[in-house]
Amino acid sequence: MLFKVDSTNTFGEFVAVEEAGSYNVRISNAELKTSHAGNSMLVVDYEVTDGKYQGGTIRFDHIVWSDYNEEALNLSIKRFNTLLVATGVNDGTEINSLDAVARGLVGRELGITVDWDTEPNNKGRYNLRVKARFAKMASGSKPNGKREPNQAPTNSATAMVNGFNQSRQQQAPTQNGWGSPNQGAPTNQSFNQSPTNSATRMGKGEQVDIQDDDLPF
Repeated sequence: MLFKVDSTNTFGEFVAVEEAGSYNVRISNAELKTSHAGNSMLVVDYEVTDGKYQGGTIRFDHIVWSDYNEEALNLSIKRFNTLLVATGVNDGTEINSLDAVARGLVGRELGITVDWDTEPNNKGRYNLRVKARFAKMASGSKPNGKREPNQAPTNSATAMVNGFNQSRQQQAPTQNGWGSPNQGAPTNQSFNQSPTNSATRMGKGEQVDIQDDDLPF
């Protein structure tokens, strides 16, 4: 058997985050890439966990690791410390590789502040860019009313039902591997496990054409 049909495990509505502001989010994906300048870089996607844009995604947060001199190394450590502390990683946790960081971040929650890019992308649209990362807010997400430049305001978050016209359903619990149920929230042990296929001292990922000058930090 390949799988069983489950009505609680389907794609529901797509929710677009239409305002800048501060949001509680969960890390839905984290991948190690290589920037155009040859530096290791995490590319992180977030899902909003509460408020009017719950379920909306904020994608492509770029966090660069560069160590060509001591100052660059110290700034890189501070960048990654800021992200890890915001997600609740304990002081003293040893980080062995960026591969381990990418794996350990998925599923963790934090707060982020986002604003619109100052320049449009190649499709003429403006993307939300992460400006700050911090611990999850007890008071909830706070959109600030600032919408994408040159876009007409709307009254609510844009929603699009999937192609089969099924209503939004609660997602089934995730699984670790193919059979064992998820045992709970990510632990700090996720960050000090050695990568399976470590290639370099901090790990290198897929090449992507992104200029460091375009990154928020």
